Amino acid sequence: MDDIIREYPPSPKDIHNDRYTTRDFAKYKTLSRENYDKLIQCVNYKTGRKIGYSEKIYNKLYSDFIIRDKLFTEMDSIDCNDYLNETEKLKKEYNNRTKIIWAIQNKIDKLNEDEYITFEGKKYGRKPKIIFKKTEHIHYENDCLGVFDYIYDGCSCSSCENWFGCTNPTGTMHYTCKKCGYKYSETKQGGRNYKGK
Repeated sequence: MDDIIREYPPSPKDIHNDRYTTRDFAKYKTLSRENYDKLIQCVNYKTGRKIGYSEKIYNKLYSDFIIRDKLFTEMDSIDCNDYLNETEKLKKEYNNRTKIIWAIQNKIDKLNEDEYITFEGKKYGRKPKIIFKKTEHIHYENDCLGVFDYIYDGCSCSSCENWFGCTNPTGTMHYTCKKCGYKYSETKQGGRNYKGK
């Protein structure tokens, strides 16, 4: 039973929201390469006056040519219709995948502790029932009431050893019930990364 994953299958990454939109392409069409070239030569294309790179007006004008944190020229080789159709396809794939994951999560929630379901070649089971009592984790399943011992397994960068925490705060918490020996692990993200308990 040790090969059972006590977590939900990972949710899909919402990549379609990071892509250019219809509004972005509309803005792209309004931008002038001639005006951009003038600005690069330190000329205010609105007034014709020379300006410096360090002046606020330069930065303000330059920001007009930025779309989604990228220079508008990054869109030169993109076919608008093909790109937007691909975005819709990715959005549909994301929504379908999300529905599947939600359905799997609901099935996992209804399992007993010793049961599992197979999804994409992996075994998934629900987490054990635990009572969080101050600093202790109590195994509540089947009236065990044993205390979980736990060890954090993080990455090995130098920041793991100092108080400020890891630059990549993702690791695994391994739990073992001291009473019945039940074991399970779960991923921890966003917390302070440190070695040991």
